[in-house]
Amino acid sequence: MSAEKKPRVCVAIVSYNSSATLPRCLDSLAAQTYGDFSVVLIDNASVEKPGDLLSRLTVPTSYMEMEDNLGFAQAMNVALEAADCEFLAALNPDAFPHPNWLAELVYAADQRQGFAAFGSAQISAADSAEIDGFGDNLLAWGLAWRGQSLPKDGAESDLYESFGVCAAAALYRTEILNQIGGFDDRFFCFYEDVDVSFRLRLAGHRCAIARSAVVDLSL
Repeated sequence: MSAEKKPRVCVAIVSYNSSATLPRCLDSLAAQTYGDFSVVLIDNASVEKPGDLLSRLTVPTSYMEMEDNLGFAQAMNVALEAADCEFLAALNPDAFPHPNWLAELVYAADQRQGFAAFGSAQISAADSAEIDGFGDNLLAWGLAWRGQSLPKDGAESDLYESFGVCAAAALYRTEILNQIGGFDDRFFCFYEDVDVSFRLRLAGHRCAIARSAVVDLSL
C-alpha cells in the first residue's frame, strides 16, 4: 500500500478570541478552488474554544490549543514545526480569502522558483474600495508600512516584487522558512512578518505580491 499523499500547502490560522470572524474565514477556505491543502488551527487560550468550527472544512484539519497566549509569531512556529508540506500559508482569522486565493498563490510560487514568500492583495471587508495592504515596505532607518494602493499597470495575474509580505495572508516555502529559523517570537504579534521578510532577503531570497490572490480583511 502506497503512503498517503501529503497536501502541498498547510494553512495555519492563529486565533485568539476570534469567534466573531473565524466562521467566515473557515467558510472562505472551504470554498477554495484549490484543494491540495490542509488546515491547522492554533488557538492562543481563547475564552471560547474554536476547535468545533473545523467541522466546516472537508480538507484535512488539526487543532492545537495553547495553554497561554503565545502571540502570533510563536504560534506560527508551532504550526511550522507541525507542517509537513511544501508550503506554509499564514491566514488571519479575520481574513476572508476569495475562492481562487490559494490557487493564485501556489501558481505564483510555481512560476517563480527564486521567490520564497508570496503576499496577497488585502481589501477591506467593509469597503471594497479601501486597500488594507499590498506588500510590506521598509525604510532604511527601520520604519515599515503596508502598501496602500493596488498597481495600475500589468495584468491582474502579474507578480509585483516587494520588500516583504504581510503575514495576514501569505504563502511561504516551508523549507526556506525553516532555514532562516521561522518567526522571531520576540515580536509577539507586530512586525514579525517584516522581520521574516528581512531575513529572507538577507539569505538571498525574494518576496512578491500576487495581485490576483485577494483576501477581504475585517478592519
